[in-house]
Parts: sequence; structure tokens; C-alpha cells
Amino acid sequence: MEAQKKKAIILGATGLTGSELLNLLLNDDRYEEVVLLSRSTVGFEHPKVKEFLGDLMNLKFEEVEDLHTIQAVRVRLRADGDGL
Repeated sequence: MEAQKKKAIILGATGLTGSELLNLLLNDDRYEEVVLLSRSTVGFEHPKVKEFLGDLMNLKFEEVEDLHTIQAVRVRLRADGDGL
């Protein structure tokens, strides 16, 4: 039986630590998706990456149904008072 693929979230993927973690996750076959939340883009596209840009100090979580799965957490980034 094949192991279930994992998903990861990185807050601040453009910094030193975040960018190194991103490289590790992109090269790890155990991870199928990497969600990035940051103020600036990483500057490249990758099939595993879903990138969301906004002000990380103003995150608003909506409809948290299950804290154990990323699919159930819907995050609205709020950069200027309106949802992105």
C-alpha cells in the first residue's frame, strides 16, 4: 500500500530559512503540495506550489472544520481590508 502524500504550509518562503525549507520539500517525493503564504513571490512556478501573497500580520481564518487537514482550512489573506 502506497503512503499518503503530504502537504506543507510555509509562512515566509522568501527568507533564508523558508527558501531552504521550500527547496527541501520540492525535492521530497513524500510531499505533493506546498502552500506558500508571504508578502512577496518566490519568483518561480512549480507544480507542487500554491502561492498566496498578502500581509501575514492580517490573516483571517474562516471555516476551520478540521485542524488536522489543510483542505478544511480556508484562509483569507487581507492586505488592505478586503479579502484577496
